[in-house]
Amino acid sequence: MPALHPESKSPRAEIDPQTKPKSITIPPDADTGYTGHGYFRYIGKFPPQIVSYLLNKFEITGPIADPMCGGGTTLIEAKLRGIEADGSDINPVSRLVCEAVSSPIDPEVFEKHAKTFTDALNENLSSDDLFSKRKNKCDPIILHYCSQYFDGSTLSDIAFYQGEAEKYPAEVRRLWTMTLFAILRRVSKANIKKMNLEIDETKQTQESVLEAATRHIQLIRRLNRDYFQWATDARVTVHAEDAADTKLKSNHYQAVFLHPPYLTNTAFSEFTQLQLALSGINYKDIWKKELRCRGSFVHEPNGLQKYLVGWNRVMQEAVRILKPGGFLFSVVGDGQVDFVRIPVGAITDEYAADMDLELVDRYVHILKNHTGQTQNRKMKGQHISVFQKPC
Repeated sequence: MPALHPESKSPRAEIDPQTKPKSITIPPDADTGYTGHGYFRYIGKFPPQIVSYLLNKFEITGPIADPMCGGGTTLIEAKLRGIEADGSDINPVSRLVCEAVSSPIDPEVFEKHAKTFTDALNENLSSDDLFSKRKNKCDPIILHYCSQYFDGSTLSDIAFYQGEAEKYPAEVRRLWTMTLFAILRRVSKANIKKMNLEIDETKQTQESVLEAATRHIQLIRRLNRDYFQWATDARVTVHAEDAADTKLKSNHYQAVFLHPPYLTNTAFSEFTQLQLALSGINYKDIWKKELRCRGSFVHEPNGLQKYLVGWNRVMQEAVRILKPGGFLFSVVGDGQVDFVRIPVGAITDEYAADMDLELVDRYVHILKNHTGQTQNRKMKGQHISVFQKPC
């Protein structure tokens, strides 16, 4: 085992063994954005300290899989620990983010690329400064979806940004694209405080592509230096597969992590409408393939049934790829339908029993922040269950 990043070696996860089930709390001042974890603000991801705690306690050496890899939390921890990992996601935004955050770059090389790129942005992007001398004359990018969220100047800047990014090696180009994804809400007319996409005509915080991108690239430059120091050369691969049909090898993984979308929260495809539109994709083409989350109950007959059946199939697939004696880590939150709690955590335990999995540990992750709102009620915690596949 290589030397571990201090936060991975001793994660700030406070365990109370007196509660039933045990509670796990991540202090509000804990650093949840160290190394690659801070590259992209992925809505709904679990703190890396939870992944670290579980990997440490159960002495996981790999390989591991995360069939709903989302923002790449599990994959980053695998990279830091020298553990081979496979992630998959049906959302192309998630896949690009996961590829970017699991691939630190030699700081000397990256610094040169970052300086060249930001110099080009500074020289060419538009500005409100009356005395600025900008050279950018790009035609605005044409968005087939969500174009109403951007003004012409911003679309022109995005077009230049994308064209300039194409000049770089693939691993750097991914970081530039991820950066653009990260700042899209801030440079748009969208309300940045709402998960669902809404135009805010009174928005006072809209930034230019230049200032938002420059600041985010500076953040990555700082994080990448630390990340590269601690990262290993472990293989991390991201696949474009459904969590219910991963195409991964049977009986192969020592651990599988599952953190599904919540039953009554916004689907990630809904939150990433702008990013998907920039990729030429209508978010509904992805939304239809997800565990449909909020949309399942609101917009579709038998949505609750479809969610629970889909979740069962995802768990069955996880059991298939898990090696005998391996661990399935499940992190789920209960949902609400018409203000009635749906005990997804308890249902998960019942599903696992039906699949002959042994429940070896259970926690409630106590939420100490503003995440987890469901139908105007705050979600107080999420269930962490550790199951083991029989040998």
